[in-house]
Amino acid sequence: MSGSLRLSAGPAKRRLQKYLTEVPQITEPEEMATCEERIEHYERLRSEIQYSHRSISSAVSILERISERWLQMVEEAPE
Repeated sequence: MSGSLRLSAGPAKRRLQKYLTEVPQITEPEEMATCEERIEHYERLRSEIQYSHRSISSAVSILERISERWLQMVEEAPE
């Protein structure tokens, strides 16, 4: 069972590392941008941040479940 937990944790950990390196950088719109262009810029940025947040949260949830199962296995292991 511990082997399967390790195998399932690897891809989740790699996905989390990937998502963390892809976190969008907050940038300012160009100085000469119109109000509409600024709104579009910030809406696009908000969408990217929301996607990044969902992706990171999903990977963290998977790793939390794996950790909980691991702790359960350790507690139930014969001495």
